[in-house]
Amino acid sequence: METILKINHLNKTYGSQQVLTAINMEIKKGAIYGFIGRNGAGKSTLMRIITGLAAADDGQLELFGEADQLNNERHRLGVIIENPTLHKGLTAFDNLEIQRRILGGKVSKERIPVVLEKVGLGNVGKKKVRAFSLGMKQRLALAMALLNKPDFLILDEPINGLDPMGVIEIRNTIKELAKSGVTVMISSHILAELHLLATDFGFIEGGRLIKQLTALELDAECQHYIDLRTSDDARAYGVLNKQFGQVVKKASEHLVVSDVAIPTDAIIAVLTEAGIGVKGISQVDQDLESYFMNLIGEAGGRKHV
Repeated sequence: METILKINHLNKTYGSQQVLTAINMEIKKGAIYGFIGRNGAGKSTLMRIITGLAAADDGQLELFGEADQLNNERHRLGVIIENPTLHKGLTAFDNLEIQRRILGGKVSKERIPVVLEKVGLGNVGKKKVRAFSLGMKQRLALAMALLNKPDFLILDEPINGLDPMGVIEIRNTIKELAKSGVTVMISSHILAELHLLATDFGFIEGGRLIKQLTALELDAECQHYIDLRTSDDARAYGVLNKQFGQVVKKASEHLVVSDVAIPTDAIIAVLTEAGIGVKGISQVDQDLESYFMNLIGEAGGRKHV
């Protein structure tokens, strides 16, 4: 599978501040790469370096297999980073017309209504951008990024300010683009949404890329267990291990059954027969947010920059 982005040992400092350290990253064609990190962890800085808005101190960056003629390859990018420039006194159509001219006439005027429709702004007419909601401005920014039919879309917080329906629409748009072969790198604070969307994940903390894995690998690593609270945890621990094997762990105020294939009814029946009361029992499936918090804790709680 074609490699769209490859980064080797990339570093970046601002003054005496080390912002990115020894970044190694690879993104394949058609992937939706969820880029996750706290504010100030280095997400936007790395995205700016990829798009040419900032320069790395050292390391190697390749786009579409090319390392020497990066500016030529960057014409194949569509980008939303931080706050894109919108002309508030103009309509959505006119903003895209300006963007089309900046692109040097490589895109036909007929492309404009197509991308407006794709992002849900097909009916805004002559409404000026100054009257747009934050969500509408985000949609227009996405339309600008899509105008040149990009092969690689880089989106920094593209669903910020969208209502739930807008989030779903943008999610579906990104999935459609990926199916057509467009590669997407996306950051978002809404980790539950990234969990639904991304095919691959990269986690950054303190300027270091601490983990990369596929969605399947993430699901395998996320914790799934049965949370159990009883009237006598000490006895319950022994009874359940005798019945089901070494599947029970002691926690501070409850027990954890690691084998979620065991029916909760069976656990309750065993404990009831032993005269142990069940105060609470539920299956816990770790989400992306919990996984991320555990991951940065394991990374040593590095101070982020």
